[in-house]
Amino acid sequence: MLPGAALKYSKVFGKMLSETGLVRSVVVALSLGSLAFGVACSASSRTDPEDLRPGVPVGPQPPPSTALPDSGDAGDGGNDGDGGGATRVLRVMTYDIGHAERQGLEALAAVIRAESPDLVGLADVDLGAPRTSSVNQAERLGQLTGMANLFRAATSSGDAGANGVALLSRYPMTGGERVVLPSPGEPRIVSTVDLDLGGAATVKVAVTALDAAEASRAAQVAEVTKVLGSAPRSILLGSLGGEPSEPSIVTLSAAMNDAWSLVSDGGGATFPADVPTRRLDYVFVGKGLAKPTRVVVPDAGAAAFHRPVVCDIPVP
Repeated sequence: MLPGAALKYSKVFGKMLSETGLVRSVVVALSLGSLAFGVACSASSRTDPEDLRPGVPVGPQPPPSTALPDSGDAGDGGNDGDGGGATRVLRVMTYDIGHAERQGLEALAAVIRAESPDLVGLADVDLGAPRTSSVNQAERLGQLTGMANLFRAATSSGDAGANGVALLSRYPMTGGERVVLPSPGEPRIVSTVDLDLGGAATVKVAVTALDAAEASRAAQVAEVTKVLGSAPRSILLGSLGGEPSEPSIVTLSAAMNDAWSLVSDGGGATFPADVPTRRLDYVFVGKGLAKPTRVVVPDAGAAAFHRPVVCDIPVP
């Protein structure tokens, strides 16, 4: 309890603050400051914990992994090496969500949950953008799917918010970097993390969205392959803008393995989502990992402009 005099003056002071609108001003200022700090952290290339903020608390143990059938050759499949003694499956998804402009984040989360991935690479993700109600989309999708999230910005412009790529994961994400890709137009990045699978098993994961102009993609692919070149146990997820016959995708396919081409013949179209005719979204697997056991393009309806790609990869 406050003494009588103190209580009297505290009431008077509270009334003054309310009447002058100062309280509202302070709250608004703090909210704007928080958003600006979030964009700055997300866009940084730091590797401290602030750059790997979980959307929801994630338990200390990874999810149960799927045991591989004892086929004797699951770790071969044309990849260099033996897949590092793969004994379980990592399910990954790549999904260009188009800022969630078609049916919203809840519809996208339903698509993700239906596939039960361990790792999701997201392209065209907004943070604090008025066009998408100023929501932190990566964080919200993390909450809706029960996964940790990491957003890194390709573009950031104050009141317009930020746009970039994101990762959702059931496994701990550590380290990594934000690398700016050469682009004459809209800025593009590749975002990497080290995915901790437990014990000594680590896989380098990258997510990107390449330029819409074919002329720009060759230089961007060259940079991406340089970023991942020293990590044979690596996975690239992304909306790459070109079809498999495009020179930039051919170049990337020489450096890493196109998961769809390893498992399936033809097909694999992801765009437009309603009746897809073009394969623009990819999962690439480093030559130090085993051959994927399954790659599919789920019919996600009109949740986004692209369909996702889901891939099961044997890992140590």
